[in-house]
Amino acid sequence: WSRVRLYVPERSIWNNTEGGEELTRLAYEKDKKAFINLVSVPLGGKSKISFYYTVAQGIVEEAGIKYYRLNIQKQAGTLGHHLSITVILPEGAEIISTTPVSPAIKGNRVEFSSSLEIDRSFEIAFR
Repeated sequence: WSRVRLYVPERSIWNNTEGGEELTRLAYEKDKKAFINLVSVPLGGKSKISFYYTVAQGIVEEAGIKYYRLNIQKQAGTLGHHLSITVILPEGAEIISTTPVSPAIKGNRVEFSSSLEIDRSFEIAFR
């Protein structure tokens, strides 16, 4: 068993978890909220857990352009796990750029895929 903690901005709203072994619990630390669950990982195997949530705050507007920034921190002592992120922007959003460049943009949906060998940062600029 491995305990998974996903830290999000404090006012984020949890919607659903897929792949967890228990009901998702919430914890609060400083200005963050954590979604906590267990995942079973077979010896030498892989497991997947998905957290679905809505960000109440987190979009910053500068000179008429909105930015959504996401930082993912690698847990010390772990290997480079695969990381898949899907961000669904408000309907009608026009995507200006993504960092890193995302090859998977479909309407208001942006998908990133990476490995978590080091801390990663993602940004979407849109109007």
